[in-house]
Amino acid sequence: MQNKNTFFIYTKIIFFLFLSLDAFSQSITKPDSIIVFRNSRDDLMFEYKVEKGNTVYSISRFFKVDIIQIYGYNPRLQSKPLDVNSKIVIPFNPDLLSNRLNVSSDGKIKVFYRVGVKETLFSIAKIYFHRSVNELYKLNNLRNNIISPGQLLYVGNIYPETIDISSENKVNKISEDKNKQEQENIVEDEEDESGVQKEKPVFVRKIVIEEDDDVKDSIDEIEIEDSTSTTLIKEKEFEDNGLAIWNKDLNVKGVFVLNNNAKLYTLMELYNPLVNKRIVAKVIGRIPDNTYADNVKVILSPEAAKALRAIDQRFFVRYKYLK
Repeated sequence: MQNKNTFFIYTKIIFFLFLSLDAFSQSITKPDSIIVFRNSRDDLMFEYKVEKGNTVYSISRFFKVDIIQIYGYNPRLQSKPLDVNSKIVIPFNPDLLSNRLNVSSDGKIKVFYRVGVKETLFSIAKIYFHRSVNELYKLNNLRNNIISPGQLLYVGNIYPETIDISSENKVNKISEDKNKQEQENIVEDEEDESGVQKEKPVFVRKIVIEEDDDVKDSIDEIEIEDSTSTTLIKEKEFEDNGLAIWNKDLNVKGVFVLNNNAKLYTLMELYNPLVNKRIVAKVIGRIPDNTYADNVKVILSPEAAKALRAIDQRFFVRYKYLK
């Protein structure tokens, strides 16, 4: 009995040590502070500088935002991977703010807000960050309600236990790195034995779709963008079907999808048999592992779902893609 208890004790110790090491192996370096601002659509945002090893998925997990939001607010990510040292905008989740004020902690992230034009202390405190005006008074040593555009207000802290700092899914990261390498390999020219580079044949694929007036501009934009890229290898078209999901509450722009099988940055043809509607959308990323159900085949942006005339947030879809 004693040996059995000892075994369980050592097992627990090893398990917790593993969790600790795994937590510190995450690829996001916690910033000392972030500055939140409102964009043209009145969304709360902040800038994040991309580091080596970051993926869109790891950033979304760390700051607790939907991965589709990051793609939607950073259109350039719809055509190429993350660039180290580049800056992207991240939606700020007010739920990350702790209710503890003025608590000393080496691991806390200070959150500041850059005051906009015609904003009041009341709207910033109550509407944006769910705080009382008195709390902002104390945090910023204010004596009155007078604030100025561009002024930085200290609105609270984010503590390590508030943020999901578990390591990003390594399988997902390996998949993204592999996809990035595949994209780099596509644009490389092949050299013949003489050392002279020779061009690979170009194969053109045309997709014919039905168009609605309300989504025509978005679809045309994607087709134009894709037509400027060069496909340097022969690609085979595949067909599949399954569950598609989307979040109608996300305030992002762009007709795009996430899928685990299609080649990144190519067009996918989607068909909604319920309403006999067909569109094309760009494949910009992978579906994160261990985040959605295994039977989810496609995640759509709100505009892509609207173009497909989706009513429910989960629906059956048929699709064709290049692999």
